Amino acid sequence: LLVNQESFRGVADRFGMSKGTLHHAFLQFVNGFINLMPKYICWSLSDQFPELAGGFQRNTGFPGVIGCIDRTHIPVRGPSEHRDSFINIKGHASFHPQAVCDSNLKCTNIFTGYVGSVHDACVYRNSDLKKYFDSNPLPVEFHLLDDAAYPLDAAMITPFRDNGHLSETQRRFNTSHSSTHVHIEKAFGLLKCKLRRLHHLDMTLVHRIPSVIASACILHTFVLINESLDDEYQHAIDEVPCQRENPHNTEDESGLARRRIAEEG
Repeated sequence: LLVNQESFRGVADRFGMSKGTLHHAFLQFVNGFINLMPKYICWSLSDQFPELAGGFQRNTGFPGVIGCIDRTHIPVRGPSEHRDSFINIKGHASFHPQAVCDSNLKCTNIFTGYVGSVHDACVYRNSDLKKYFDSNPLPVEFHLLDDAAYPLDAAMITPFRDNGHLSETQRRFNTSHSSTHVHIEKAFGLLKCKLRRLHHLDMTLVHRIPSVIASACILHTFVLINESLDDEYQHAIDEVPCQRENPHNTEDESGLARRRIAEEG
């Protein structure tokens, strides 16, 4: 049911069962994968940081990156009551999950509870990951890459805002940042390519949607751990634009000294 967009009724008819029985089986499947989350999606221990950073540096040359973070919108029907809270910036009802991926596009952290109207920075500020970083600061040589919608802080490096007056060094930094941060965009693209139900979750049990999204992320990571990408999916993620101007340039100096230690504060 996650891999296509066929209706519950159509799948139920195909297997000779009632729609209610299929729905119950689907939710059991979701609960089963949620129970597997600690095995497949868990934040890495500090002794794994060098290996994670090495993967990104081999791919793009950006040093010290242990993950790329971003959000994506999962379209939903949305409830009739309080529907406005589900409407995202594009005018559609959605949930707004956040994820971190490694250099192999596997999820290493997910946070799925917020609806489309919530600002990106608010999603991060209220996430378990932010609370973890508040109590467990990253070593200064390691960091996540985020986009301009996130706040620049001690754990995460954002690109320089292009006000038309960036220096050559800042522009080169942004290019290198973009060619590395694109990993999370490719991870989301692959997730939705493999699990096409996420193109629109037409569910009336709105409170179960975060669990369905989380189970899809777990399944995505499980597949990447156990299988290589076939040509169809490789082509799909290659379609994501990727700026790669001199990708092995190492003048980033550990994220321009971690964006000058989060812009001095």
